[in-house]
Amino acid sequence: MKTISILNLKGGVAKTFTAANMAYELYRRGYRVLLIDNDKQGNLSKAYSRYDAENVAPVTRLLAGDWQGATELIQNTDYVGQQCCIDIVTSNMSLFGATWNLTKEDSENQTERYKRFADIIGNYFKMLNGYSPTFTSFSGGVYEMDLTRTAINNFATHCSKLKPEIEGSALKSLEKTLQHKPNYFMDTTKFIKRLATYVAVEHTAFIIPIEDEYGRLCGWYPLRAERCEVVESEGQLYLRYLFANGSYGAIEFERVGIMTDFEYKDDLFGEDNSTLAPTMQLIHTQNEGIINAVKNSANIRFLAKVANMLKPEDIKKERKRFTEDNLSADNDSGMIIYDNKFSELKQVESKPYGKVPYRDCGRI
Repeated sequence: MKTISILNLKGGVAKTFTAANMAYELYRRGYRVLLIDNDKQGNLSKAYSRYDAENVAPVTRLLAGDWQGATELIQNTDYVGQQCCIDIVTSNMSLFGATWNLTKEDSENQTERYKRFADIIGNYFKMLNGYSPTFTSFSGGVYEMDLTRTAINNFATHCSKLKPEIEGSALKSLEKTLQHKPNYFMDTTKFIKRLATYVAVEHTAFIIPIEDEYGRLCGWYPLRAERCEVVESEGQLYLRYLFANGSYGAIEFERVGIMTDFEYKDDLFGEDNSTLAPTMQLIHTQNEGIINAVKNSANIRFLAKVANMLKPEDIKKERKRFTEDNLSADNDSGMIIYDNKFSELKQVESKPYGKVPYRDCGRI
């Protein structure tokens, strides 16, 4: 981890602008960036729409020592990639009081508290290949296309017919729960179908444990998150989740079940479905072509032959008049009447959109 400080005693010299642009450029190049807003005006926090004027800012809690783990101070921004992101520790006017109180203490100065925080977040879990595992939900619309949704649903439906079993005797009492109702909201069929759908769409599915008031395992729940990353705090590995509503949570890594598919580049999570993007675009283009063909075939189209020679502007005028009189919605008589200006009037037949005969398809 590298630390870059941008500081100047004078205001209005583009400290915030420089920090935001450097963060974006590093993010664009595939790095994970953590911004610490150490300005009580909170302009950097406002730039990422994370400014909160009502509550004590995370950077204030950092200086005051009022925190247990780094995850409670760090907020996600809208910049989230497959293995890169921009996070921020926000600020507001509460920082002024924390800085003033810290100057009166003899135990530790501001720099030392920042260094201690940096030492903790510097321990973000890294694999042997040098990067931090991160899962990001694919937003390419795989489940939004009727063709792929049908295929995924068929796969998940077949999977839902499976009967889960628990091997060993340690948790044998939970086998009935797993086979009938793994959690309060779904039975086993729905539970397995949900997991199979997540694996097919995201290539990664998370199963988190449910505990009773005494801390005993009593069920499981399939978790869906927009983003998940592995972090380390005080020697303990955690999975930190970002959900669709902007909230986040963390759970011990060893307590979570992770189902993956197409695990090639990532050591812990499956790869996303971005390889399907060209196919999805092709399906979308084909659907658009069918829709346009149906729309065009529904239009009333005519070929009209004028009886006499007309000027181009007169032909346009007659076409407009004929359309307004006969082809508009106001014509509810079902009849089309034309005068002797037209020697012939013929409707163009609309042929249905059908399959090409086999003999015209050629050989593959």
